Amino acid sequence: MFKDIRSLTKHSMIYSVGNVATRLVGIILIPLYTRVIPVDMFGIYALFEVTIQFGQGLLLFGLPTAIFRWFSTEKIEQRRLIFSTAFHFSVFISFLLCLIFFFGRIELSNLFFHADSYAIHFVLTALIIACLLPTQLLSAKLRFDNKSLHFISVKLVKFFTQLIVTIILVAKIKAGILGILWGHFISDVIVLIILIPYTLKNITLNFNHSFLIGMIRFGVPLSISGLSSRFLNMGDRYILGLLTDMKTVGIYAIGYKIANLVDTLIIQSFQNAFIPMAWKKVSTQNSKRFYAKTLTYLSFLLAWIALFLSVFRHEIIHLFTKNSDYWEASNIIGIVVLAVCIKGVATIVKMGLQFSKQTKYIALSVFTAALLNAGLNFLFIPKYSFYGAAYATLASFVFMMGFVLLLSQKYYPVQYEWKRIFLISISCFFLYITSLSVNHYQSVLKIILKLIMVLFYPLVLYVIRFFDKNEIYRLKGAWVKWRNPQNWKHNLKKIKL
Repeated sequence: MFKDIRSLTKHSMIYSVGNVATRLVGIILIPLYTRVIPVDMFGIYALFEVTIQFGQGLLLFGLPTAIFRWFSTEKIEQRRLIFSTAFHFSVFISFLLCLIFFFGRIELSNLFFHADSYAIHFVLTALIIACLLPTQLLSAKLRFDNKSLHFISVKLVKFFTQLIVTIILVAKIKAGILGILWGHFISDVIVLIILIPYTLKNITLNFNHSFLIGMIRFGVPLSISGLSSRFLNMGDRYILGLLTDMKTVGIYAIGYKIANLVDTLIIQSFQNAFIPMAWKKVSTQNSKRFYAKTLTYLSFLLAWIALFLSVFRHEIIHLFTKNSDYWEASNIIGIVVLAVCIKGVATIVKMGLQFSKQTKYIALSVFTAALLNAGLNFLFIPKYSFYGAAYATLASFVFMMGFVLLLSQKYYPVQYEWKRIFLISISCFFLYITSLSVNHYQSVLKIILKLIMVLFYPLVLYVIRFFDKNEIYRLKGAWVKWRNPQNWKHNLKKIKL
C-alpha cells in the first residue's frame, strides 16, 4: 500500500514540476502584464485564454483518457495502432479547425468584440489549439509509459521558450495581448518539433475505425464533462464580459489565476500520476483501500496549500502587482480556493464511475453543475459583480461533488475516511478564522503570526489525533532520513525515476 503511495507521490512531484512550469508562465508574468497591459485589455486576453481551453477540451473528444482505457483492456501489441488512430484523428481535427477560424476570423472578431481588429488574435487562437490537440495525446502516452523525465523535459522547454518570447514581445516590442498569444504558439510549435522522434516511434500509418468509434463513445461523455468543467472554471469570464465590462473581467481573471495555484501545484499534477495508476490497480485486491487513503492524503495537501493562499491573499496580490487597479481581486481568492479544493476531491471520487463504465453520469453531473453555474452567474453578477461569479463557482462545485459522490458510491462503493477528512477541514477552517484576528497588527508581526499558523497546521492535526500509528512511524522515519541536509544527495540518488 505505502509502496504504491510513494510511487504515486514520486510521479506526482515530477509531473507537478512539468505542469507548474507550463502554467507558471502566466503567474510569473503577472507583474509584467499588470504593469504594461491595462486592466480592460487583460480582460480581453482572458476571453481568448478561455477560448483556447474550451477549444482543446471540446475537440479532444476525451481521447487522452480513452487511450488509457483501451491500453488497459486490449492486447499490448495493439497499443501502437490504438494510439496511431487517436493521433491521426486529432491532426485532422486540428487542420479543420484552422480552416474554419481562418476564413471566419473577421466574423468572430465582430461577434465577440464588435470590431474586426482582433481577427489575427482568433487565427492565433486556432493555431494554438491545433498544436495542443496532438500534444495532449503525446503527453498522455508519456504518462502511461511512466516517462516522467521525458514529460518534464518537454514541459520545461515549453516554459522557457514561452517565458522568453513573451517577455520580448510584451515588454520590449510592446505587442500587448497579441504578444502573449504569439509566445504561446511559438512554444507549442517547438514542443511538437521536440516530440517528433517519440511520435514516430509510437505511431504507424494505420487507422482503425472500430477503435476510434469505441474510444469516441467512451470519451465523448468525458469530453462533455471536461468542457462543462472548463465552463465551471472559466465560463464566468464570458458572462462577466456580457453583463459588466472588460475591466471587471480582468480583475476577476487575476484573482482566479492566483487562487487556481492549488489546481496548478497539486490537482493537475496529481491527476497525471493518479489516473494511469488507478487504472492499473483497479483489478488488484487492495485497490479500494488505496483510493481511500489517496483521497485522505490529497485532502490534507489541498487544505494546507489552500490555507496558505487564503491567509496571505492580500499580501500575495500586492506581491504580484503594484497596480492598485488589480488589488480588489484578493477578495475572491479564498472563495475560489475552496471551490478548487472541492474539485480536487471529486477527482478521486468520480473514478468509481469510470471503473464501473458509468461515465455518462460524470458528464451529467458536470453538465448540470455548469448549467447551475450559468444560472447563478446571471443571477448574482448584476448585483454582486465578480463576487457573484466566485460564489456561483463555489456553489456549483459543491453540487457537482455531491452528485458524483452519490452515484459513484452506488456503482463502485469505497469506504472513504470521511472522519479524517472532516478533521482536515475543521482544523483548516479554525486556523483561517484565527488568522483574521491578527489583520490589524503591524505588517511584519502580522505576517509572522500568519506564517506560524500555516506551518503549525500538521501539528494541529497531530494534536487532534488525525494521524494513525503507522503514519506517525513513517513520518518519524522520513524525518530521520531527511533532517540532515548532508544526506540529501545520497537519498535523492536512491530515488529511481
